[in-house]
Amino acid sequence: MQPIVYFDIETVPGSDPGIFEYIKANIAPPGNMSKPDSIAAWWENKADIAVKEKMAQGGLHAEYGEIACIGAALNDLPPVCFSGEQESNTLASFFSWLDALCDTGQGYRPPLLVGHNHIGFDLPFIFRRSVCREVKPPSCLPTPTELKPWMNSVADTMIMWAGPRGTISLDRLAFALGLEGKKGINGGDVASLWAAGRREEVIDYCKGDVALTRAVYKRLAFS
Repeated sequence: MQPIVYFDIETVPGSDPGIFEYIKANIAPPGNMSKPDSIAAWWENKADIAVKEKMAQGGLHAEYGEIACIGAALNDLPPVCFSGEQESNTLASFFSWLDALCDTGQGYRPPLLVGHNHIGFDLPFIFRRSVCREVKPPSCLPTPTELKPWMNSVADTMIMWAGPRGTISLDRLAFALGLEGKKGINGGDVASLWAAGRREEVIDYCKGDVALTRAVYKRLAFS
């Protein structure tokens, strides 16, 4: 039987202090500004604000963000969460756990990786951060260039519902299926909670998303 791994990641702006300087060196005033005085005033009064706004969006971009935690569940087992003081530790722990399911012995079938929008976001983000941290992923984790909606080793609940060009949030999809959705915090709270040291709340939220993804998948797959 093919093992099924349900997973979800939580991402936050990167902690590298060099990110601020890099972004500032590569931003520019709004294109509709042409007067030298206006441009100079923007650099003096608004450039740092623009950089901080860009950094706040870092959790959406692997170049500026990092993985706070990775939640996962094998088949019907309770979700677990991988998180360390360093992102490299988080990745290594998850990869070690996943690698045990990627044994290429006789009768091997790669695990089915199930997530919500993980073809468009989670899996590419994990791969890119593993490259940045020099932590080699297991062979059963597809690279961004290998990812296709029709692969027999991945199932994306967003695509299963909305098609390859559609989008829907996990919470709205759960509502449509009559499932109990998210409670308490939401994705927009993750970065501020993580920065404030309220990491257990983020970890619990991540594990809740894994459990909800599993419930949604089972409905969509009639399993």
